[in-house]
Amino acid sequence: MDFLCFGSPRTHGLHQASNAYLSEGLAGSESYALALAPPTWDQETLLAQLRLPHILGVKPYERLDPNWVGGDVSVFDFLPHHQLEVLNDLGAWLTLHIPRADRLADPANIAEILEIRERYPEIVLVIAHLGRSYSGYHARAGFAPLADDPGILFDTSAVLNPAVLALALDRFGPERLLFATDQPIFYMRGRRTWRGEAYVNLVSGDYSWNTDRQPPEVEAGYTLTVYEMMAALGDTIHGLGYMEDTIEDVFWGNARRLMDRVLAAKAGW
Repeated sequence: MDFLCFGSPRTHGLHQASNAYLSEGLAGSESYALALAPPTWDQETLLAQLRLPHILGVKPYERLDPNWVGGDVSVFDFLPHHQLEVLNDLGAWLTLHIPRADRLADPANIAEILEIRERYPEIVLVIAHLGRSYSGYHARAGFAPLADDPGILFDTSAVLNPAVLALALDRFGPERLLFATDQPIFYMRGRRTWRGEAYVNLVSGDYSWNTDRQPPEVEAGYTLTVYEMMAALGDTIHGLGYMEDTIEDVFWGNARRLMDRVLAAKAGW
């Protein structure tokens, strides 16, 4: 098991220290990291972070902008073009957490993903959480416009809906899917259910938002949510008739090959 990890994305976090911590901690391993990169960084600062050992790319978030106060924003507000130019020149990895409340159902998000592909084709582009498609509505709206470009990849983190996973396998094929965990969030013990197009997390933790509590004897049977996610993905792959080599590729091989590709390019950074 190898990792492609990143630090905790806090608005006023010590992002360079976080990146350095991962770079140093992964020394001597076959695991790698993505840098947290606030949009305020210029090209030279970003390039210095990408040149740290074991850093293969970036994981940007709108909340890394010190001026962000919530609400919908453009991808380019938290991932500006001058940073995309650096990533493209290097052939670096970008895992993109898309913004906006309507996720892949928002035409602006689709347009911006396609713009990144057109203008920055050398970037290894991975859309996080299947475009935050935790229920069928966003998947049905957003998968089709992105289906024809094999250079748009997706990770499956936090997606437990078998219908969404089956649609992703149908539209994109297993070669474009990368298993991801969404840890540490999915260390919660619980499972997910759906009410129409809305999803509900049933967890045993005493969180302020956890208002859908189940009887104690039910919650006592919860396992880690990451295991529920792994089971949903594995069962869906098997259920569609794929063989064990596909399981291995989606859970490990696809990501490992991409990491090795970027690592080879990093020798020239």
